[in-house]
Amino acid sequence: MSTKTNTGLVAYCEAQLGNPYWWGTFGQIATPVLLADKAMQYPERYSAARQATAKAKHMGKRAHDCNGLVKGYRWR
Repeated sequence: MSTKTNTGLVAYCEAQLGNPYWWGTFGQIATPVLLADKAMQYPERYSAARQATAKAKHMGKRAHDCNGLVKGYRWR
């Protein structure tokens, strides 16, 4: 198992700058299927306008929420 460090976490977080914030995600690649799953799971967080923005601007990028940013580092 690889060792995770505080500096490694900072580097991971910096590498994610500019990527989208999607509620309930932890570093998955944004796809239409993931968006549909999250919209079903958290309908109050994924309005029609938010989904339209995600479809237009976020596909193919890594998506995280705040806690998922740390999980994404830990699980990679």
